[in-house]
Amino acid sequence: MAYSRPLDDIRVGGEIDAVCTRCRRITNHRIVAMVDGRIKRVICLTCDSQHNYHQPPGQKGPGPAQVRRVGREMKKTSAPQGGPRVFALWVKGREELTASGGQARPYRLQEGYQAGEAIDHPKFGLGFIQKIIPPGKMEVMFENDIKTLAMNASGGGEG
Repeated sequence: MAYSRPLDDIRVGGEIDAVCTRCRRITNHRIVAMVDGRIKRVICLTCDSQHNYHQPPGQKGPGPAQVRRVGREMKKTSAPQGGPRVFALWVKGREELTASGGQARPYRLQEGYQAGEAIDHPKFGLGFIQKIIPPGKMEVMFENDIKTLAMNASGGGEG
């Protein structure tokens, strides 16, 4: 007999069983993003990987389409890093980039950038430049976090 959680427990920061894409098994996860009352992103409590929510096969209950909004509790978040708001803004930016047929520039430390540009970072992936921080820094929104990156760095090192 499987343990069933009440729908009131389904909220950002709550725990739920889900299929982990890294562990490749059903493990406990913490909910980090919900959109319109549906679970979108979770963090595995076993391996700490963050991924889209995958309901365990054969499980009835809090599937993505069956979860109801829990009111004000959704505003409280214990989400690590940027949280659900950053993820939602990033998704919107990605959709706009795709719709316009645009392409992200590969990130290179030596190059200069402008606010509003899309970059492709080798480690963090697709990012959107939020603002330029003189001298030689920029704030970039990635899928899970906002990071400060260097730019316009000179090729020569100081000894």
